[in-house]
Amino acid sequence: MTLAHYDPARDYQSGLQRAQRPGAGRRELRIEMPAALSADAAKTMAKALVARGEAAREKRTVTLGWSHLHVMPGDVVTIRGIPGVFRVADWWFEAMVVKLECVRLSATTAAASATSGRVLAAPDAVAGQRVLHVFEMPPLDDTLSSSPRMFVAAAGTGAGWRQAALLYRISGEERWTPVGRTASAATLGTLASPLRAGATSVSDQMNDLVVDLAHENMVLAGAGLAALVAGANVAMVGDELLQFGKVEQVGRVRWRLSNLLRGRRGTEGAMGRQAIGDRFVLVERDTLLLPIDLPLSAVGGTIRDIASGIGDLAGPAQIDAAVQGISVLPPSPVHLISRVLPNGDALVSWVRRSRSGWRWVDGVDAPLGEEREGYRATIMPGRGPARTVDVAVSEIVIPAVDYLPSACVISVRQVGSNGESAAATIELPMVQEII
Repeated sequence: MTLAHYDPARDYQSGLQRAQRPGAGRRELRIEMPAALSADAAKTMAKALVARGEAAREKRTVTLGWSHLHVMPGDVVTIRGIPGVFRVADWWFEAMVVKLECVRLSATTAAASATSGRVLAAPDAVAGQRVLHVFEMPPLDDTLSSSPRMFVAAAGTGAGWRQAALLYRISGEERWTPVGRTASAATLGTLASPLRAGATSVSDQMNDLVVDLAHENMVLAGAGLAALVAGANVAMVGDELLQFGKVEQVGRVRWRLSNLLRGRRGTEGAMGRQAIGDRFVLVERDTLLLPIDLPLSAVGGTIRDIASGIGDLAGPAQIDAAVQGISVLPPSPVHLISRVLPNGDALVSWVRRSRSGWRWVDGVDAPLGEEREGYRATIMPGRGPARTVDVAVSEIVIPAVDYLPSACVISVRQVGSNGESAAATIELPMVQEII
């Protein structure tokens, strides 16, 4: 007999006590006792259950006259000439005869002693106030997403915080959609000093990232180049996705991160825009972030999230986040250059990027990742109105009249299956017209 119970000596964690009868036999029973019992009491109860089962193997059938109609099932009786007591298990009355089926009851079981075993008590940690971040980021693999994906990272200002219930609503809708509970507590905090823009093609050795984590039990670890290439130490700082290789704890909750890889997955447009107090979230794949898939129509709007859980002393908190579409839109073109043609026109060319094939392991062109290749160029001459031209190749000819004698700004966006990318711009230099 196995008896499961709640053991006060184990901080009310589950405890197990077992008892068995000697001799042959293969039958095993288990009882889930929804009660708080000491180990001694549970062991005594398990032994009593075994003794009761052993005694109940003996049954007696007694036939009596009708004068014994008052003896009913459940009564405890003795049988003349047989030691011990019996419980009436069944009862029949037929032809003025009372027939009783009796089961032997076990004797009182002596108190047993037992140990509660090793105690694995949960630490009584403070939960603190809830911290919630909602943001959109591009996929960390080469999967092409067809719907915007928002990520939720939550934690508390104390180590005891666990999870919170989450609901969201898209702007323009009245209905709240529940998404269950948040994932485990994330490693997050705030930016403690401004972060300037840096290089994206090489490691940024000029800037350090200083962050204040939510509580002192949160830690960060460094990573070598091979680990960074494999996707380690990815963090969302403001709207920029970056990686860090070196860490140094400079305070109780303050950390300095260096050897940075900036503007990952096409987020270089957010570099240098971070301010003190902006979010810092350590992105740990599939473990500490809860994704929310939204319809494509949500791009350009906002999403409002409500989280409710332990630590929300002031009630559930709301947070709004913009749905920019960076998880479904192509990245902006890069390497915009211009050269003057013999006839005086300017040829502007660029290099496209793709939502897949970021690692570029085969040395050939990255896959398109869209239904077709297309670009939308906006020409903004110094004189005259701006105009937009759609092209299917990664170059465009700018007539000399547009940039002579004043400067001209060219803005190029890649047209993807779900919309346009962010703009990449180039300014054609001012050239004096030769008479």
